Amino acid sequence: MADLLVNNPNLEKCPDYSLRVYDGMRQSLQDKGMTELEALDFLKVSWETSNNAARQQWEAQLAEAQAIAAEEARLAKEAEDLRVAAEKEEAEVARREELKKNKEKYLPVLVGEMMPHRPPVSLTPGLMQRLKKVEFLDLWYCTDEGLKAMNQEVGTGVDEQTFSMTRGDDGQFAMVPTIAVKASKLLVKDEELSWEQYSVGSIRFLRFAEDAGWSRDWTDMLGRFFASLQVHEWNLVLDKTGCDRRALLIYQARQRRSWHLSIKNEGRVLDLSVTNQTALLHAREEAMRWRQDQTLRDYELTVCFPFLNESENSC
Repeated sequence: MADLLVNNPNLEKCPDYSLRVYDGMRQSLQDKGMTELEALDFLKVSWETSNNAARQQWEAQLAEAQAIAAEEARLAKEAEDLRVAAEKEEAEVARREELKKNKEKYLPVLVGEMMPHRPPVSLTPGLMQRLKKVEFLDLWYCTDEGLKAMNQEVGTGVDEQTFSMTRGDDGQFAMVPTIAVKASKLLVKDEELSWEQYSVGSIRFLRFAEDAGWSRDWTDMLGRFFASLQVHEWNLVLDKTGCDRRALLIYQARQRRSWHLSIKNEGRVLDLSVTNQTALLHAREEAMRWRQDQTLRDYELTVCFPFLNESENSC
């Protein structure tokens, strides 16, 4: 490979070989039989041939240098583009993460829409998450008492992300939000709700289920299920013992729990609105046993502590 040229051959001029400094070159050619004019022409042609070759090499050098410079510039631009793209992607990931963690902070202002006259009724985020996961939720959380209890805990600064160890109904220990543990101490199971609590809780439950993204088919079915108990003859008769409505409460609680288990364990969504007469009769039997136990407890209190009734009568 030819050595790289340092000087631009395009700027060079052919020497004047007639000068005395070139006498030796001319003489050597003349000694070979050339005349002085032939020697001058030969030297000139030789220089021009060499200069033309140098010019071609120079052009090739320039082209190669430009190609190298262009490739280096391309690689540099590509690296810069990748760096900028990586920074943008990193910023976008950080932005999405920020939106995910603090999405409320970026909600748009509803210009011109005033605040409601009363605070909205809503579940805490933790309970709403349970509904979104289609987990069983006691209706008590939807009653006035349940909402007040949960909102009071939130108002005291209890964080739903703070967890405590507790034993579940299945006997297994699990980590659950501390706010849920505190509220569970006040929890009234569906079977033990008053009929008024059930009526209010079931209506609110439907709205909360819609907010949690439950399908229209599901909420319509639940609406029919709850309504069927409201218009059931056991709710419409004069319930002197409390067994009739207690049976309906037991029935709806057991049916809803079984419905959730069917979804979780079998992947089947059964129709709750179809009344299961066998399950309803079992619920009534359980309500009757509850009534008998209550009567027995009242009798034992009367026998063992007769002064209680006397003090009540004296008052």
